[in-house]
Amino acid sequence: MSGMELQQELITRKMEIPIIMVTGYGEVPLAVRALHAGAIDFVEKPFSDQLLLDRILQAIEEDKKTRAARAEYADVAGRFAQLSQREREISDLVVTGCPTR
Repeated sequence: MSGMELQQELITRKMEIPIIMVTGYGEVPLAVRALHAGAIDFVEKPFSDQLLLDRILQAIEEDKKTRAARAEYADVAGRFAQLSQREREISDLVVTGCPTR
């Protein structure tokens, strides 16, 4: 299985993990496809160990931020789901700038 096939399989299975594509063939179209499909980075061989470690740490930090944002969104969505119909109507009006009276 190629790296691109693995990336597609992870997407199909909804396994949202950061992907760093490593290749010995630095083809621009391949890099563009990988990045458009959600890869965090594209590293061409040969590379230094430190470069790869730096990119991994960067990917982990970005993933932490993404997961925190998703958790916050899920929390807000959960709270919103608990509102009564009237509370939702009022919330919609407040969001559009109407007073609560």
